[in-house]
Amino acid sequence: SKGVVLPHNHHYHFGAIIAEWARLVTDDVFYICLPLYHGVTQYMSVMPAILAEGSVAIADGFSASSYWDDIRRYNAATTWSVYTMSAVLMKQPEMTNDAENPLRVFLTIGISPEVVEPFEKRFDVKVLDMYGSTEQEAIAFAPYDEKRYGAVGPINRKHFDVRIVDENDEEA
Repeated sequence: SKGVVLPHNHHYHFGAIIAEWARLVTDDVFYICLPLYHGVTQYMSVMPAILAEGSVAIADGFSASSYWDDIRRYNAATTWSVYTMSAVLMKQPEMTNDAENPLRVFLTIGISPEVVEPFEKRFDVKVLDMYGSTEQEAIAFAPYDEKRYGAVGPINRKHFDVRIVDENDEEA
């Protein structure tokens, strides 16, 4: 565990980046089933929804068997997934109504590249992957209008300058 001191502006700024990237609009419902103490919920879900003048539906936790029922019940337009959640959802029995859901954008961190295209087809949703951290925000994310399976990027140059350097601080 580590302690990270973040200014209040961090939450606002991160939320604004997510809202713009996901193209949230007024009245969008952001569904979240992750813990309330984590940044994915606080400033990557709740804050973007507030900034877009939308709302948030918060589940008690992740349940693969009720996930899509929740998405439909709350008429959710977007959600977050972390790591293996998408793979777990893909392992659920296929249903005839898998693609009949209101979800427009499935935001994720660390999705397996092999899962993205089949996931998008099965559930008729746009998958957007991101790279960042609690302290650094959204450093790089998949472009909204471009398929880049297995890669996250380009760098969010609107907000960040990034260099890759060697042990001598020389650009690599």
